Amino acid sequence: MPTNDRSDAVRPDHQDRTPREHKYRQVAARLTDQIFDGAYPPGTALPPTQQLSEEFGVGLSTVREAIRELRAVGMVEIVPGTGAIVRRKHDELLRVFFRRVLGPDFQAYRDFMDVRRLLECEAAALTARHASDADIESLKSIVERMGSYRSNPHLYARANAEFHLEISRLSQNDLIHYLIKSVRDSVHYVIERTVGRVPAMTFEDIHQVHIDIFDGIARRDPKRAADAMHRHFSLVIDWVDKNLAETDRAKPRERNA
Repeated sequence: MPTNDRSDAVRPDHQDRTPREHKYRQVAARLTDQIFDGAYPPGTALPPTQQLSEEFGVGLSTVREAIRELRAVGMVEIVPGTGAIVRRKHDELLRVFFRRVLGPDFQAYRDFMDVRRLLECEAAALTARHASDADIESLKSIVERMGSYRSNPHLYARANAEFHLEISRLSQNDLIHYLIKSVRDSVHYVIERTVGRVPAMTFEDIHQVHIDIFDGIARRDPKRAADAMHRHFSLVIDWVDKNLAETDRAKPRERNA
């Protein structure tokens, strides 16, 4: 728990001319630091408002605003009768960000495919290193389901998403997993619109490369798994580029300066 060292305290209200909206952000920043430093692990409650008021030397209303700020950014949740509880890791803010940046835009989807290729190749290599026998059996069952859905593109797309998310989860890298999960949620609209337009031959090639990805993981061969994932994204990116040329050629792109 934090000590009573006043070096971290915010200057008391009667000694400080800092606007209250700035002070509550200072308190929120101090609490965020304490959470990241492990003073309040996920699942534990922050101290009562009165105690935080005394610790930081600010008024009760400033503490309440600071806690509302932490709630707004997903650091804590308010539980009636308990108070502010530190949340476990989650990807809500990432999903909101990517929904805003990507949206139902084919070109934005194409741009992020290059980023996904980097992330998912690394995820495949990590999974090949870390996967247990049970993990490999789980992936195998998904690939088999994908094979049974080849005549139904929309069911195939859902199983395909499950396959990629499972690989990211099994990579044992939380950041990769949250990034991939957040992006896939955001581009779901584009995938649903495009999957039914993939030619049968390309669809078979895409399915075969998923089998190759699984094979690399099952063999515990990181390079083989990563190379197969790279081939997968090369196939998809080539198709998306052609699709964009037909459907988005005249659509102007906005770039930040």
